[in-house]
Amino acid sequence: MTQSAVAPKDRAPSLGSGGTRRRLNQVVVLAAAAVIAHALVTHFTAEEHVKALAAGDAMPAFTLPLRGGGTVTDKDGLGAPKLYYFYASWCPCSHQSVEKITRAVDSHRDAGLTVLYVGIQDSTEQLEMFLRKHNLDVPAVVEGGQSLADISR
Repeated sequence: MTQSAVAPKDRAPSLGSGGTRRRLNQVVVLAAAAVIAHALVTHFTAEEHVKALAAGDAMPAFTLPLRGGGTVTDKDGLGAPKLYYFYASWCPCSHQSVEKITRAVDSHRDAGLTVLYVGIQDSTEQLEMFLRKHNLDVPAVVEGGQSLADISR
């Protein structure tokens, strides 16, 4: 007598069977997709999500420490054009942009344009190394740049 290759109907198929494993994988993928979709919807509809500033918008209020002492606030240089240059010392684009930023400020200095270098994700030592590398003697925020980036996005 030969054994049947088909499992009896009263016994559940093992996880090793192709159909069951495939269905289990589909359920896992669908569950993961649902979790990701929920996270995205929650993130982009949360009330604390900050609206990005547009050209001409007022900068939110802030007071941050400057290298060499003192502080800078949103009220400093009110009415004059100011460029807030957010950079990170580990970012190649930040290093590549320095020359262009310097040229832009130099060419519009007569109009009163100034620049504030705002380091994000950098320590005071990293800020100083970045400025030395590019021979910059400019106002720069030493700590708290990330918080300013967060409120101005």
